[in-house]
Amino acid sequence: GWAGKLAPAAQDYLLVVDTNVGYNKVSANVEQSIDYDVTLSPEGPRARLTVRYTNHSAVTEEECNKFTQYVPTYEQMMEGCYWDYVRVYVPQGAQLVSATGGDKEATAIDELGRTVFDTTLLLRPGESRELSFEYRLPSTVIQGDTYALIAQKQAGTEALPLTVSVAWPEGSLRETTGMAPEKTEPHRAQFHTDLSVDRQLEMRFGAR
Repeated sequence: GWAGKLAPAAQDYLLVVDTNVGYNKVSANVEQSIDYDVTLSPEGPRARLTVRYTNHSAVTEEECNKFTQYVPTYEQMMEGCYWDYVRVYVPQGAQLVSATGGDKEATAIDELGRTVFDTTLLLRPGESRELSFEYRLPSTVIQGDTYALIAQKQAGTEALPLTVSVAWPEGSLRETTGMAPEKTEPHRAQFHTDLSVDRQLEMRFGAR
C-alpha cells in the first residue's frame, strides 16, 4: 500500500488529505489528530469528523505572505505559516450538513468513486485550529448486522492519532475486529489508535 492509492470502500471510508500549498516545509512542525464520531441512527447514519492542528513553529511578528517568506535553508523553511488545502474523502453519496473552522466555505465533489469535502486553512506559528465536518452517511455503511470502516493513512505522513466513536440505538455489540475498544458504554464504543498504517474496523450487532 505504499503507493497511496485509495483503498476499497465497500462500506464506511475516511481519508484526510492535507496539502501544504505554501512555499515552505512547515508540515514537519504541524501536530495533527483526528476524531471520527459515527451515529448509526434509525433516521440514517451520520458522522462528525474533527481534525485538530497545532503549528509548533516559533512565534514571530512576521506577516503570513507565502510570496515573500522564502528562506535559504531547510531548517528555516520548517518554521513559519502553514497554508493547508484540506480534502476529506468519504463514501460516495455522503451529504455535507455543516462545516466549520476553515478559511473558505467547504464544497463537496465526486472523485474516484468517493465524495470529497474540501476547504483551506492558514495556521500561524504557535496557533491551534480545529476543522469540523458533519455529514449524512449512505445507508451502505451498514450491511446486514455489520458496520465496517476503513480509515486510510495519507501516504508519507506520521502516525496521526485517531479516535473513532460509534453509537448505535438498540441491540448489543456482539463482536469487533480490527480495533479493540478502549471504552464501551451501553450503545457506544470508543477506539483509540493511530494512522501509522491503514486501519479497519468491523462491528457486528445482535444476539450471540
